[in-house]
Amino acid sequence: MTADAGSPTLSFSRDGDATLVAHLGGRWQLQRDMPSAAAIERELAATPPARLTFDTAALGAWDSSLLTFVADVTELCARRHVTVERDGLPTGAQRLVALAEAVPERQGARQGVTVPPWLGRIGLSVLAAREPVRAMLGFIGLKVLPRRQRRGDRGVAAHREGQHYPLLALVEPFAWPAFNEPRQRTG
Repeated sequence: MTADAGSPTLSFSRDGDATLVAHLGGRWQLQRDMPSAAAIERELAATPPARLTFDTAALGAWDSSLLTFVADVTELCARRHVTVERDGLPTGAQRLVALAEAVPERQGARQGVTVPPWLGRIGLSVLAAREPVRAMLGFIGLKVLPRRQRRGDRGVAAHREGQHYPLLALVEPFAWPAFNEPRQRTG
């Protein structure tokens, strides 16, 4: 990875056939384009070593992105039965990684992300859009329906004395929940 003096770098060398050395350099901070553990995975697949060590002589400032990278590499090496030696890491990083490994993860603390199938997402979108439309139609119904019709005279909303009210016929059922029930005329 070629980079300027501030960008994070990752390169490899071999110390015999048994040891892979990962050279970390530059500033390992979240605001930068970080190297991924996939580069180490490719190197492990090419010639599997017995152990992996870190060389951080050229490492500048670092934050949690370095710790995340080390955790990912450690997990990757554990799956491939490669020993990871963290002696080459900065002392603070060694302590933080050890602390993170010492505290067991609580059961249920990690939330899995479940994505419903595409048809389910469409259905949920339609159901979510239904309530705002219903509220809008109810508002229009309250503003458009004449006062006399809101008080209980529901039978004349769609047609009265030869006049047609298509919008009222559409909106009236949503006008007010209490008006959706038939009322007894007192008279």
